Amino acid sequence: MDERKAAYRPVYHPQEKVIQQASWLRSGTFYSCLLGAVIIIPWYVWMGDQGNIANSYFDMSYTFFGIFGLVATAGLPSVIAQLVEKYNAMSEYKTRQQLVTRCLQLSVGLGGIAAVAMFLLAPLLANLLGGGTDLTSVLRSMSLTLIIFPTVRVLQGYLQGMQDLFSIGVSQLVFQVLQGIFLLASCLITMQLFQGNFRTAVSQGVFATFVGAAGALFLLLLCWKKEQERLESQAMRSLNKVESSIQVILWKGFFEALPYVLLGSGLLVYKSIDLLTFIPVMDANTNYSQVQLLNLYALFRANPDRITVIVVAAAGTLIFRYVPSLLERVAKKQTREVVRFISIHLQRFIFIMLPVILWLLLNTHAIYTLVYGSDLLGSRLLFISLIASFAASFALVLAFILQSLQQSKAALYYCIAGLVLKGVIQLPLIELLEAYGPHLASILGLILTSTLSYRKIKKTTKSNYQLAFRRFLLISTLTLSAWLLTLGVRQLCYRWWSPDIRLQALFICLVTGFFNSGLYGYITLKIRLADKLLGARAKRWRKLLRIK
Repeated sequence: MDERKAAYRPVYHPQEKVIQQASWLRSGTFYSCLLGAVIIIPWYVWMGDQGNIANSYFDMSYTFFGIFGLVATAGLPSVIAQLVEKYNAMSEYKTRQQLVTRCLQLSVGLGGIAAVAMFLLAPLLANLLGGGTDLTSVLRSMSLTLIIFPTVRVLQGYLQGMQDLFSIGVSQLVFQVLQGIFLLASCLITMQLFQGNFRTAVSQGVFATFVGAAGALFLLLLCWKKEQERLESQAMRSLNKVESSIQVILWKGFFEALPYVLLGSGLLVYKSIDLLTFIPVMDANTNYSQVQLLNLYALFRANPDRITVIVVAAAGTLIFRYVPSLLERVAKKQTREVVRFISIHLQRFIFIMLPVILWLLLNTHAIYTLVYGSDLLGSRLLFISLIASFAASFALVLAFILQSLQQSKAALYYCIAGLVLKGVIQLPLIELLEAYGPHLASILGLILTSTLSYRKIKKTTKSNYQLAFRRFLLISTLTLSAWLLTLGVRQLCYRWWSPDIRLQALFICLVTGFFNSGLYGYITLKIRLADKLLGARAKRWRKLLRIK
């Protein structure tokens, strides 16, 4: 009996499972970010003249929530997902249940501590950024979510380990929908019906995160309770051969997952550096009022983030889908296949992301108007922010390739190197370039990380990726050609429509988007470049469009 079980027992690869857990944590992020960008449009309009300051408070509270939430979860979601799958494979069901129980206990305790810490530190953090009592109340409203947030994440990690991806997807959907409904409803009632204070609307808006998390927690607990009878019957068949204590197992799992957790928080650290340095440095070196600084913070960080985060999420979605295939080739030591796989997916990243980012750069004025209203400085800052997001996307792809090659420590060191560079040049660049400075510091830090990562990939795989470089030149030429023609179409659109008016900005984005994607798609299908990178999917499109 035991031999038969062993014969069908899956092989467990610890590093593979950790990377898979890192990938699921970002699953659904693209659509969540897209929904957030749509929701912000009416919310920003209802805030009236205080829209920028309100978005600044919103962004600051979410950044601090991300920092405290990262500490509160302590890598538990990745750890529990990894360990649940491991001990399921070993038929150690009692150990699995004990680990889940202990992680839930830890999540409740850590969530409570983090919530109290953020609540008590709110005045200090608010004064540090010059937000005063207004920002203090917003931060304290956000701190309530920390009470249940770690438990939500641990339950999602547990379901991931149990291969219940459907429940995770539904919980994410519930979270986003409830949060969006409460956010818009509270803003509509406060600002439009009762002509209330925008500060009250922002505090209620960040409380929408608690409402969404509570809905997700309720659903996850239902899923967990529904499985209890089956889990108890499994526990009766547990082999019970594990000699290590639960504490030792958790510590080992934590240290194994730590590099991946830290690397996954890299972009949050970039954002945190901007949050903690921009307003204090600008306040010390300029004569801008606090209101002007908050407006400027919104223009350079809070407002563009709603748009640029979609680019990073799209890049993550693009690479995570293929991580298991790369891991399999690495595990089998198929060196030639590994090199080919990395080359193809670097090409695929450039093939998809480069035309997208260039189209966004072409229409920054219209896009900014569509989401926030016409603002020349805001459009210019969105332009450089999009460049930074593309650099972040490329660094993210290279980092996960390194992790797949079992070089997670190297990926972490390179990320730290980029952060150190940003930290060193951040302050002088803010003094010199003001709102443009933090983005330039981020771009240079990310370029350093990407350069080091690419060199390490070449050294590890012993390949120079010449084909990928030649294809990159070809893709760049085609993309720029399509972009220049789209530029002409945009200028024609400007003759009839103004990018300063929301509805007309939407028409400009639609016309240039359809033209650019249609032209680029036609050319790449015609010369069969799409076939080499997208395979059978491109062949179906060419047949559908009757392109020979």
